[in-house]
Amino acid sequence: MPKRGKLKKYFSAWKPLIYYLVFYIVFSIIYTLIQQFNLSRAVLIKAITFEYIPLATFFVIFYISYYLFIASPFFFFRKNKTTIYKFLQVYILIALISFIFYLVFPIQIPRPELPAASGIKTVFYEILLLIYHKDLPLNTYPSLHVGFSLAAALAYYRIRKKWLVFAVPVFLLILLSTVMVRQHIILDAVGAIAISLSAYLLVFKEDIFGKIKNIFSGSKNKKK
Repeated sequence: MPKRGKLKKYFSAWKPLIYYLVFYIVFSIIYTLIQQFNLSRAVLIKAITFEYIPLATFFVIFYISYYLFIASPFFFFRKNKTTIYKFLQVYILIALISFIFYLVFPIQIPRPELPAASGIKTVFYEILLLIYHKDLPLNTYPSLHVGFSLAAALAYYRIRKKWLVFAVPVFLLILLSTVMVRQHIILDAVGAIAISLSAYLLVFKEDIFGKIKNIFSGSKNKKK
């Protein structure tokens, strides 16, 4: 009985992270199935912006850091259960909306030929090569890397504002990495930001327009 009690207490303490892991496993399975379904359906979009943006293989480090970053709120803020469970709802909503886009608008972008690398860059080259092999250039709009990362940054904003000095730069680097390693185009990031913010506002029922109005009203009152 004591052991069962400790196990139950341990599970309760880590429940938010466990729930997140269950969500991510289910999400990954569905994502892979949709990706396979879109193999012969995807429309190739020639990314004109790639002509002006260099391929920076070292940005792959920020690209893969996404996996830790989006899980981190469920680790650091597991005691803030009411709020963190709402962010799990935000993640689920982002995934569902994105899945609809993948099924209705299956988009594919061209993959670049990786240049020969030498020295320390070889590590980044090999990692990127593995990503290219495992993750097909399908289901690109919207970018889940950007959508989930923004949701994670919003969790830091909502629960620990002082940690934004960490969360915001990480989010921006992940966003930049999606383009720099040629996994997404800028439009994919813009769409993901819109979806992520919409999911956040829906779950938390934020009256963003009312807040903006109050800010301007406050400014007018100060002038008087």
